[in-house]
Amino acid sequence: SQCTISWYVDDNKILHKDPKVVEMLLEELNEGFSGLTITRGDEHIFLGMKINMLRKTKEVRISLNNYIQETINDFEEDVSRMVASPAASWLFHVNNKAKKLESEKVDKFHSIVQKLLWVSQRARPDCATSVAFLCSRVQSLDVEDWKKLKRLMCYLNQTIEDSRVIGAT
Repeated sequence: SQCTISWYVDDNKILHKDPKVVEMLLEELNEGFSGLTITRGDEHIFLGMKINMLRKTKEVRISLNNYIQETINDFEEDVSRMVASPAASWLFHVNNKAKKLESEKVDKFHSIVQKLLWVSQRARPDCATSVAFLCSRVQSLDVEDWKKLKRLMCYLNQTIEDSRVIGAT
């Protein structure tokens, strides 16, 4: 029978119809990489996605809500302001005279936008335009770019429940 192993950096998933095969593989992996965190059952976190297998209804529910919430928390600014959309009409406006972003915020900007790129491609296409523009700005960040990111974070904060993806098996 086929054994499926998927991995990305330090997230791995092993599937096989015989649990003994999975156990054998886990033992071998643990010999080479001690201290692995192993989860079994119907709920898993993989690449920021919370995966729930609902056997009774034969559904798989995939959610990025926790990942989005972690990203909001990493932003470390108040994002409770209500906004109507992920971007304002001035999203594409670049003010070449705007003050450059403080160095301590540059790394945070890069990290947050990188996470949002994943989110926008998997669960939140409504944010894709804003994220794409912010990705184009990472080489020359200014305070205006930070404001655009903050607006996007406000939008995600108020619409976090829109992030669930549900699929049937």
